[in-house]
Amino acid sequence: MKKLRLVMVLHGHQPVGNLEDIFRSACEKCYEPVLSSVKEHRDIHLGLHFSGVLLEWIENNRPTVMDMICELVSSRQVELLGGGMYEPILSAIPEADAVTQLDLMSSWLYDRFGVRPKGAWLAERIWEPQMVGLLSRMGHTYTLVDEIAIQRAAILDRASDGYWTTEQAGQVLNLFPIDKSLRYSVPFKPIDHVMGKLEELFERYDYTTVTLSDDMEKLGMWSGTEKTMLQEKWWDNFLSSVVEASDWLETKSPLQVIESSDSRGRVYPPSSSYEELESWALPFSIQEELAIRGKDNLRPGTHPTWHGFLAKYPEADRLHKKMLLVSAKLLEALDDDAPWEDEHEQARYSLLEAQCHCAYWHGLFGGLYLPHLRHAVYSRLIKAESILDCRSQGDEWISYDETDLDSDGKEEILLESALLSAHLDPNKGGVLAELDFRPSNLSLTDTMTRRKEYNLGIEEKAQDEQAEVLARMVQDRWTRKCFMDRFPSPATTLEELQSDSYVEEGDFLDTPYSVEKIEIDEDSYEFKLSLSRNGTIARGDVRYRIVVEKFFTIPGDQAVIQVLYRIRNTEDIPIDLLFCPELNLSLSPGEPSKQHVELDSMVGPGPRARSSGEHEDAPWIALVDDSSRLRLDLHMQPSTNVWRFPIETVSRSDRGWETNNQGYVLVPRWEMTIPAGASQQLFIRLSIGRTEDDTVVPIEIEQNMD
Repeated sequence: MKKLRLVMVLHGHQPVGNLEDIFRSACEKCYEPVLSSVKEHRDIHLGLHFSGVLLEWIENNRPTVMDMICELVSSRQVELLGGGMYEPILSAIPEADAVTQLDLMSSWLYDRFGVRPKGAWLAERIWEPQMVGLLSRMGHTYTLVDEIAIQRAAILDRASDGYWTTEQAGQVLNLFPIDKSLRYSVPFKPIDHVMGKLEELFERYDYTTVTLSDDMEKLGMWSGTEKTMLQEKWWDNFLSSVVEASDWLETKSPLQVIESSDSRGRVYPPSSSYEELESWALPFSIQEELAIRGKDNLRPGTHPTWHGFLAKYPEADRLHKKMLLVSAKLLEALDDDAPWEDEHEQARYSLLEAQCHCAYWHGLFGGLYLPHLRHAVYSRLIKAESILDCRSQGDEWISYDETDLDSDGKEEILLESALLSAHLDPNKGGVLAELDFRPSNLSLTDTMTRRKEYNLGIEEKAQDEQAEVLARMVQDRWTRKCFMDRFPSPATTLEELQSDSYVEEGDFLDTPYSVEKIEIDEDSYEFKLSLSRNGTIARGDVRYRIVVEKFFTIPGDQAVIQVLYRIRNTEDIPIDLLFCPELNLSLSPGEPSKQHVELDSMVGPGPRARSSGEHEDAPWIALVDDSSRLRLDLHMQPSTNVWRFPIETVSRSDRGWETNNQGYVLVPRWEMTIPAGASQQLFIRLSIGRTEDDTVVPIEIEQNMD
């Protein structure tokens, strides 16, 4: 008798670096009860994909769940899918790493469950045509895509019926299209509605096979679903309803369908993912248009791929390019004839774990905006890079390279030593874009810029219980980095700077500086970089010409960044200026209560780092993190007033609006009058060390700069 075949595939994942409580809660509320229900319904067959991150946690913490998976696989109720071991976006990492990720996952499943997967799960269901060759070469015969991928291949009739075949240069891959209406219904609609939809597809539209697949976490972990699953037993009752409809409905795993039926034909889908992700990847201006005009009126062709997040968020792009740099160093080490040791295998696994996609973009669940996820990725990348560099360079060294680090067609400067990795960008304000402190595996510039995206659609929410949170949303005009050369109007207040509502008189932010000199001084063992910019100060209708010269010095044997500024007035009249070189810094995302400020005028720990304040005539100020035993000292000559405040972002999740602390801002505030044709020199020294190290004691700044 003819029946509708229902292909169900469940996908479970938790990010690298996620909180232990979330792993435990997800297992108790979702993974264990869902699998237990499948086990109780012996006539149910489905596909299951757990990311390697989650599988490793389950193996180490929930052996009973591992046993249950083994039993379901042995009884052939469950077909396991492979994919990238640590859930990377396969098209966003080097192909050699993608091969390693796929092979590692396949081997892991074989070692634990005795099967090698024929299907591959694509993280966030991000489809790119080059996946055909990659997956087929690695022994996979199918993957799952959203039905919109098939529709974009000009298949408008029953696009989600059955499965399709695609090819690349003669290599073949089968595609199971996920039915959108079913995905939206489970578990949010009544069971009768879902069963009615299945019956309609079978009776009215003559479907032979339909695929239902989505994140397993929505079966108990998503907001509002815990009651549905645990109290109302939606999933358990749904499986019972499927079994009871056995006269016209049966469940099959993807491989069972391929083995028993032909594909519907050959298609060539373009790049795609699920529609929500594609809308999140849109540029801010298009998102605004989407909010105003509605999705149906959106200009044609606006379907960005996942890579749109790298263009949209400089922080995501910086993290991504750091990953590519470490990957290139690993590949170089693999090509080396030197012996491969255990610590280098640690570097390899650290890189693979750091390719977990969650911290590289922002969707409904925070992602890029969650400091602990970014920290987890950065710490693994810095650890891997330190191991590889120590192998190739030794214990004490310093080097630099002029290269296009962010792939924007312009060269930046990468300075590296045994203690630091610094990315300096002359093209965007002569800033320090990234600073890694290698002894702590910590990025000190892992901050976020506050963005306009959160202004979309909040007006109608301004009266609800989250009005206070929404009122704190701020839009920054410039991406937050270190040594940003701000020239606020002299009357600017701390509150105006913090809210970015002040008047910027200079044209030095995010604009090109000229590289005058770059070298490593062999006598002093120091990296030296000289930058300059001929710019203007705009005050009303009048523009004053000034030159900012910026001299970076980084010793090879200390974790120190020293900057000398020389501001020159080229006009024939005096100019009054307020100069505020801003540093945006991050500490570990641990306990905020253990992060505080210290000052020359205070005895013992000062105020909490997450507070705002102004300190007068300060020769130095320090950020101290007792939990990680890290100390950042900022020394200034001449002594001056210092503004400080935390960076707080507001983001939307499935639970509503959330706030996250993204780091701390330190702003020396020099007021000056520069006579005609004269110049003013200012010094800043950022020293990094552990609280038990002698290097954190305040040191006189060397003022002689050639």
